[in-house]
Amino acid sequence: MAMAAAVTELLNIRTVTRMPRETKKHAVAILFYDDTSKTFACESERFHVYLMPTPNLDIYGECTMQITHENIYLWDVHNARVKLVMWPLSSLRRYGRDSTWFTFESGRMCDTGEGLFTFQTREGELIYQRVHSATLSIAQQHERMMEELEKSSQVAYWHHITRQNSVGDLYSYQGMKGKKK
Repeated sequence: MAMAAAVTELLNIRTVTRMPRETKKHAVAILFYDDTSKTFACESERFHVYLMPTPNLDIYGECTMQITHENIYLWDVHNARVKLVMWPLSSLRRYGRDSTWFTFESGRMCDTGEGLFTFQTREGELIYQRVHSATLSIAQQHERMMEELEKSSQVAYWHHITRQNSVGDLYSYQGMKGKKK
């Protein structure tokens, strides 16, 4: 059975930027004229983890973790198409690791709400590096977006000023008003 490809229509694009290779090998960030942005990337790897029980979730146990350019996903270990939960990387307050654990604290904007989530894994360091790279990329993307916004605001202000009449035009208008027919 063939799966249909997902199609996303992209309108009102201001800029398209290739993401740094160390962040994601094949990814682009798109900034729209309404100052929203979207990042597209190839599928990322999944890590085997054991989610420790927490009061914020009804689930715990063995699952797979996927770190993308914007989110952390937990997937059912028995059915790889079943997404269990998702946390936006931009809503993480902090994260850490050691040789057998990966832990993060989510903020109130996450579906799970505020909470500390701990995962037992042999890949704690690699997970940490992926999360760290992705969060740095989000920060850099936000910084670039703010710079673009600032530039466009300065340009818009300059156009506003230059569209006004010149001093010479103002004097000629005043002269015309003073003339009587």
